[in-house]
Amino acid sequence: MVEVEDKLIKEDGLGLLTATFFLAGTMAGSGVLALPMAMVGTGPAELAMLVFFAATSAFVGIKLGQCWVILEERYPEYRGQVRDPYPSIAEKAAGKIGRFAAITCINLCLYGAGCVFIVLIASFIKNIFDEYNLELNFGIWMVIVAAVMIPPCWLGTPNDFWPLAIGALITTVVACVLVMVRLPMDVVDPDHCLKEIPDLNTTLIGEHSTPNFLGIARAFSTTMFAFAGAPNFPTIQSDMKDRRQFSICVSIAMGVLLCIYAPMAAVGYFELGDAVKGNIVDSMCNGNVKIAVECLLLAHLISAFPIVVNPPNQFIEGVLGIPKNFTWKRVVFRSFVIVGLLFIAESLPDFGSILDLVGGSTVTLLTFVFPPFFYMRLVDMSNQSSDWEQRKASIDDCSPLLNHKITISLKERLFCWFVITVGIVGGVCSTGVAVYSIADSNFKMPCYIETCR
Repeated sequence: MVEVEDKLIKEDGLGLLTATFFLAGTMAGSGVLALPMAMVGTGPAELAMLVFFAATSAFVGIKLGQCWVILEERYPEYRGQVRDPYPSIAEKAAGKIGRFAAITCINLCLYGAGCVFIVLIASFIKNIFDEYNLELNFGIWMVIVAAVMIPPCWLGTPNDFWPLAIGALITTVVACVLVMVRLPMDVVDPDHCLKEIPDLNTTLIGEHSTPNFLGIARAFSTTMFAFAGAPNFPTIQSDMKDRRQFSICVSIAMGVLLCIYAPMAAVGYFELGDAVKGNIVDSMCNGNVKIAVECLLLAHLISAFPIVVNPPNQFIEGVLGIPKNFTWKRVVFRSFVIVGLLFIAESLPDFGSILDLVGGSTVTLLTFVFPPFFYMRLVDMSNQSSDWEQRKASIDDCSPLLNHKITISLKERLFCWFVITVGIVGGVCSTGVAVYSIADSNFKMPCYIETCR
């Protein structure tokens, strides 16, 4: 067993700190901007929901990480570079059906997140240039954004662009601090600059409506999207030097996210109340601080975009037989992917609706349902081979942060099923609400239709 453990440590790869930056950097960003609006639908209960999601996401992240350690212990072919770690876990745990379900959800989730990023990047750039009276159609800005983002997406694996992850997290933290400091100042401004913001109903500032089912369902999907990191977890873990340290990384990352998310949601909700907009930055007064925030968030989104779309790109390249080294085939394929995401973003330019649909459906499955189920399946399969580490039911509750040996106690198994149940029920409700919102009469027309008018 000592020999196997030695093989789980690579000579090079991501360290503990860098991997933590990767996890937090890829998740923090677009999701945090919608949390104040989510809190309008739930009231202060959103803060409790954030704590629950952070703790649960850390739990399932640890379980997913332990799943990958099990695969490396049992199957030597997974100890090198693997293009599809999450689907591989799904296949070993639930067969071909599990692999197909994981692949479908990962591609929809991460490519959906890519669409959200294109919409947000174009929105921020448009706002910045509008300040200087350099106006351009929103749809055209999205075309420009897609063109600029194509070359960074040609990079291979997360190990190739670790500086982007560090930059993504730092820029998000600084931007959130600026928002939390500036927004209360705008509210108490004697000149009430908030009146200049289009579509902002200033009569609702400080007013809080009663939470309702639709609001809670939307908040569930929005908050879930804010913790939508599970599809990237195995990809990042497989690039780590010591993959057994992933449990520590994911726990620290979720703590960092909670420290960012909770204050942002609270400041936006308690300062603006029902007047807050879907994107909290749109609720800020025009000026240098808003431009600085948008520039910082732009830096985050541009840094995180190649990381987010990398896992599905790697998987499809493996299916198509595209070499792992840099070739013209990778350039053509990944460029084609960005063009496809651009078309979807142009067709569905409403930031909130895309976020709710992705968060309520695929993110829920990938983050709440699949990891604990796959974990239990893999551990229960331990007796299928005498060569495998035997992991059977135990009352040993040693912290997974201190001991990577995996056992399942009764209360841990019950909590896994609780998480799965919450994921299924909440996912069904929030997905239904998202579809309803998309079909609503107030939904925006595709950008290419608006441009041609």
